[in-house]
Amino acid sequence: MGNKKEIPDNSELRQRAEKALKVSSVNNDCPVEFSPDEMKTLIHDLEVHQIELEMQNDELRRFQAELDTERARYFDLYNMAPVGFFSINEQKLIFECNLTAAKMLGTTRSTIVKQPVTRFILKEDQDIYYLHNKQLFETDVPQECDLRMLKNNGSAIWVRLATTVVQNSEGITSRRMVMSDITERKKVENILKERETFLKTLINAIPIPVFYKDKKGRYLEFNEAFEVFFGKKREDLIGKSVFDISPRHLAEKYTAQDNELFAIGGKQQYESQVKNTNGELRDVIFSTSVVPGNKGSFIGLIGAILDITDRKRDEEDISNLRNYLSNIINSMPSVIIGVDKDGRVNQWNHKAQIITGISKESAKGQLFEKAFPLLSSESERLKQAISMRKICSNPRQFRKEEDQVIFENITIYPLTANGRAGAVVRVDDVTEQVKLEEMMVQSEKMLSLGGFSAAMAHEINNPLAGVIQNTNVLSNRLTMKDMPANIKAAESSGTTMEAIHEFMHARNVPRMLEAITESGLRIADIVRNILSFSRKSDSFFSTHNPKVLMEKILALASSGYDLKKKFDFKSIVIEKKYEKDLPVIVCRGSEIQQVLLNVFNNGAYAMFEKQFSEKDYQPKFCLKLSEEREFNMLRIEVKDNGPGIDKETCKRIFEPFFTTKPIGSGTGLGLSVSYFIITKNHNGTMEVESELGKGTNFIIRLPMGACSIKDKHLFGLGEF
Repeated sequence: MGNKKEIPDNSELRQRAEKALKVSSVNNDCPVEFSPDEMKTLIHDLEVHQIELEMQNDELRRFQAELDTERARYFDLYNMAPVGFFSINEQKLIFECNLTAAKMLGTTRSTIVKQPVTRFILKEDQDIYYLHNKQLFETDVPQECDLRMLKNNGSAIWVRLATTVVQNSEGITSRRMVMSDITERKKVENILKERETFLKTLINAIPIPVFYKDKKGRYLEFNEAFEVFFGKKREDLIGKSVFDISPRHLAEKYTAQDNELFAIGGKQQYESQVKNTNGELRDVIFSTSVVPGNKGSFIGLIGAILDITDRKRDEEDISNLRNYLSNIINSMPSVIIGVDKDGRVNQWNHKAQIITGISKESAKGQLFEKAFPLLSSESERLKQAISMRKICSNPRQFRKEEDQVIFENITIYPLTANGRAGAVVRVDDVTEQVKLEEMMVQSEKMLSLGGFSAAMAHEINNPLAGVIQNTNVLSNRLTMKDMPANIKAAESSGTTMEAIHEFMHARNVPRMLEAITESGLRIADIVRNILSFSRKSDSFFSTHNPKVLMEKILALASSGYDLKKKFDFKSIVIEKKYEKDLPVIVCRGSEIQQVLLNVFNNGAYAMFEKQFSEKDYQPKFCLKLSEEREFNMLRIEVKDNGPGIDKETCKRIFEPFFTTKPIGSGTGLGLSVSYFIITKNHNGTMEVESELGKGTNFIIRLPMGACSIKDKHLFGLGEF
């Protein structure tokens, strides 16, 4: 640091000055002579100069004190600095170091001085130091490097060396080296590096694209999935923006969303499309979040791209399938109800909603018996089906609905889906089936009746033929007086044919014989109509003249006589209004006879009921046959002047088992069977018009001429 030199006092300086003056006088050979004034002036100048010198001495002493202070401060700063200092000579030996350097290496300065720096550098890092020095001398620019140095105890520390080449006034070159302990920082860096490696591995393991970009929209980091998705290498993506890798219209949308996120902060999620490496537009969800900086600002954002194209397609397929299944369930005529293991509704189709008036949303989650009170009696059976996993059936259960009897088959199917137990309740309306079965029974009865009628007709025909034949023979023998056989027989009996003839006329026998013949012929017509009605060969479609068919039916109806009500069909006035030249119709004659006979009988029954309550009442049928050319249909009208039917009865008149007659007077199947025959077997229509007190009019329409009527046999009667 150098030794401190003392400043001489004034007396010493004076002595030096006088000595110098004498030397000067000797050298000048001529003595100096001064006048008194000059002497005074000289003395004055000397005094002033003396004062100046004293002031200079004070200034020098002050400067010396400051220099001493600075030297002490430099010493403290040098030795107590937080970094180590080395001075290295041209021989690469340390000739000076501070206390901090010695402490960092765990030794003393004396141990360090005159040692090469390499002695304290870890063997594995010697090359680093060599390159450090090489670059220092080649570039003459200060150099830095990180390496490990050995402490006196054998442990290593990480240091950063900053070396500068200096040259003193004598041209001697040396190096000044600053050593900073970066061990803790290296530990942190290693931890950060490990964490960075972990995060990089983690982010690359994520199968969806993940990215980070700055506030200017430039990509700074991303995972491998991002590169694969866009089909670009890392070096082609770093520093690029969305405008470099996406179509402009999409890039503008992304940028607008990013700007919105930077404006409000937080997180953001939105759906859009991205063009991938194959040029496909994929449906994606962007999930982004801002990266906060200093003072509440944002320095960038991180985001992930979730490709939902396949998911949306699957969702659409599932939705379509769900809608398809829902449409199937809702279009079924049966009630379909799904319940869980606790008996709570989780499926409710349209039919269930119609019957109960409860919407699907309201029914879901409710107990089965509460949602569908009409089936509350099935609760125990429902629990049994779920617990035992066994199908439970309860056929032909009936209930009343607006004065109608509804028959239902109730079936409970156990269900196990995804490990969850439950059941499906199916309710089928079998009312029509039950009615159809009853109609079949009725038709079988009618078939049996037809067979019986045919047998009876055959039995009647045989004796009837004998009666008619014998009556004709008897009439001939008793009334034909010119017949030779009659004359001969009369003469042999002692009389004449004139006498017999007079007797027969006197007793009105010829008229009686004619009455017997007429009655027999009438019976024959009745039998013929019965045979026509019951004949099996007429159970298929054939052509019929409407007028002829109607007359046959009237003839058959005229033979009816109700013993209980004491009414005779012949007493009813028949008014006929038939159009001329009506075309033939294709039908089953026996079935049309059955329908019209039923209408005639019902009308006759109603009119004779009215006759008992009204005097001077004359029952009357008005029959109309006309052609509806617009529809190519034959229109048959049977109108009576009976008591009429109210509107509610008109609505139900064709329902099976519905009747207004007293118990035992009718089955209620006649008109329902008739309706079935006309609508199903003949593709026609049957309707009723009526008003209380104004009679009833049945209107039947049948296709005319050749038509494509399928061979639909009523309950299996006959063959085409």
